[in-house]
Amino acid sequence: VLACPAYVSAGLLAGVAPALCSELDVIPYSSAMLVSLLYRKADLNGDLRGFGFLVPRDERRTIAAATWIHRKFPSRVQPGFAAVRAFVVDPEATALVAASANEVTGLARGDLARLATFSADPMAIRFYAWPRSMPQYLVGHGQRVARIQALTAQQNGLYLVSNAFEGIGIPDCVRLGKETAKKIAAPNG
Repeated sequence: VLACPAYVSAGLLAGVAPALCSELDVIPYSSAMLVSLLYRKADLNGDLRGFGFLVPRDERRTIAAATWIHRKFPSRVQPGFAAVRAFVVDPEATALVAASANEVTGLARGDLARLATFSADPMAIRFYAWPRSMPQYLVGHGQRVARIQALTAQQNGLYLVSNAFEGIGIPDCVRLGKETAKKIAAPNG
């Protein structure tokens, strides 16, 4: 069982199933980054109404969206504090994969200053990056998945489970994992 991104499976199977590797390796992936910031509400002069904002693609510099966690999930943040998450997605995320956490955080803070007029320094910052983490289902993806399934079936005892095939969310991955476990447990699995 290979439960990993398609490009990782392609690398692992390179000497065993070249046709399968070719199909797996061309599934494109996008990257994502998240900058979480904690502020004292009293220090913020910005607009904290609503639950955050989206940035239209043609107006983006770095962040695509920001959410006010203290508004969406008040139980997760102590009273008197504001928690903000700034999301960086493609193409900006892939362009910044080699950048340091400090660089990306600085760019995100610059966007928050410009878009939400935040000028205060945060009390805490956390940075998360997921390079090549989200498969992109381009036109023809269903046909590619069918070819991958047919080529995988030719490899006795090989099972592929990945968000690259049928749904990128956690529930989709859990469902695929359970379906694969049933196939393995079946008498002819």
